[in-house]
Amino acid sequence: MAKISFIPLSMNKYWFLFFGLCFSFWQCASSGSLGGGPKDKEPPKIVLAESSPNFQTNFSGRSFELTFDEFVVLRDPIKQIVVSPPLTYIPEVRNRGKKILFRFNEKEIVRDSTTYTVNFGEAIQDLHENNKLINYRYVFSTGDIIDSLSVKGTVNDALTSKPVENVTVMLYNNLQDSAYIKEKPFYFARTAKDGTFSIENIKRDTFRIFAVLDENVSYTYNEGVESLGYNDTLITFSDSSNVFVSNLALSKPLGNLRIFDSESKNLGLFKIKFNRPLDAAPSYKILNDSLRTYAFHQGDSLMIWYQANLLAQDSVLLLLDSDTLNLKIPDTSTVSRMLKLTNLTNNTFLSNYDTIKVKLSNPGFLKNAASVALVDSSGRRLPLQTNSTDNIVYQFTSADNLLSKQYTFRIDSAAFEDIFGNVSDSLSVKFNKIAEDKLSGLVAVISKLDSLSKYVVSLEDNGGSVRKTLVEQVSSITLTYAGLKPGAYKIVIIKDLNGNNRWDAVDFWNKRQAEITKSFTVENLRENWTVETEISFEE
Repeated sequence: MAKISFIPLSMNKYWFLFFGLCFSFWQCASSGSLGGGPKDKEPPKIVLAESSPNFQTNFSGRSFELTFDEFVVLRDPIKQIVVSPPLTYIPEVRNRGKKILFRFNEKEIVRDSTTYTVNFGEAIQDLHENNKLINYRYVFSTGDIIDSLSVKGTVNDALTSKPVENVTVMLYNNLQDSAYIKEKPFYFARTAKDGTFSIENIKRDTFRIFAVLDENVSYTYNEGVESLGYNDTLITFSDSSNVFVSNLALSKPLGNLRIFDSESKNLGLFKIKFNRPLDAAPSYKILNDSLRTYAFHQGDSLMIWYQANLLAQDSVLLLLDSDTLNLKIPDTSTVSRMLKLTNLTNNTFLSNYDTIKVKLSNPGFLKNAASVALVDSSGRRLPLQTNSTDNIVYQFTSADNLLSKQYTFRIDSAAFEDIFGNVSDSLSVKFNKIAEDKLSGLVAVISKLDSLSKYVVSLEDNGGSVRKTLVEQVSSITLTYAGLKPGAYKIVIIKDLNGNNRWDAVDFWNKRQAEITKSFTVENLRENWTVETEISFEE
């Protein structure tokens, strides 16, 4: 049984006196409210009188000390703290209480007549709230002068043209192409919210400049993972020159296309999966001249269909860029596969300007164009114009004006036959006709184009591209869009430098900048109204 002790009544008055004195002392010593006062949001501040002087010349020591107005800690100093010029050995950086000590490694040879910059990145934080003292720089020179040249500029997203914050901008005096992957920069800075950056205390030299969205804070470029921007020309500093870089366009390179996996278990179909999504079907070759194939890409996969009855061997060789695949043919003599039709049109409203899309489960051919039609409420069949580039997705557009209020898009059974001899079932989709006075129009006058370049002009709504136009060999053009649904639109213009009809990201190894893309918001479109807008691409 637990033992219970009692305090004699005569002693109680001393305990009350003790607690009363403690409570009075706590009230006098407390400077905040009972709730603890406002939360500290300020980073630690340098106490100049108790710290080694910044921007010293003729620095002859091997260490410096910083004192702060509150207790501080160092977070991830090996990654965060960068010294320029780069050091051979890791320096000693430690903190105790309110102080931080930096000391060169005993093996480090400190250069004569050199300006050193120690950038602490986000390493310095206060003890209790983790408020960061961002990009504090301690600068000193072992000679008579401190280098005072600088470079300033901006970093924008190449696709949206919007400024990008917290991008690491790096200068390398090692001009080899691989330097930004293998070693830390000679100088660096990070961009502010408005995408601007400033690198100071630069020596006279020639540099390459890179912008990297340094997600792992390595101060190098993680190839194929991080976004990159660079300047086409080298930056050379003379005695009194400061440099302004108008814009570093940031984008994520696609990287080299590599095969991730392959599958050939279904007779008549090869499936190849890649390490990234495909913008277009890559070129390939099967070492069998008599084998006809049909390719279709979706996401990160390439599907290649082949007519199995023409194949006598048990495997084929597929050549794809630098890869060669030996694909085995399943051990079966027949292909049992249905041909299915899928309607890809997302809405149930139709105008004279809309296209109906249908996807086939296997490559196939339209046997009779008359078996596909729009049928109005009276039963009259309207002929359709048909288009397909891959024998998988077919597009149908009305050849006549739509006059009825309701239509049925109809595909008769056996209208399609695939490469295996299977025929399709019927398909029927109902649409409501949109009255012309419920639609809108847009006239866009685009000027200041380079007549020697190609452009892709895309009219987009919230769901993506509505219509695309390829433009070349003109300095200005007027585009007229009719039959648009009312709402918000923008015009996106890509300067298509390589003529592949799409936007391409940066490719430093092939010395290709991200293609210039500009987006222009137009006035909201209203029913039965045509909006006119003027766009200057250079602005």
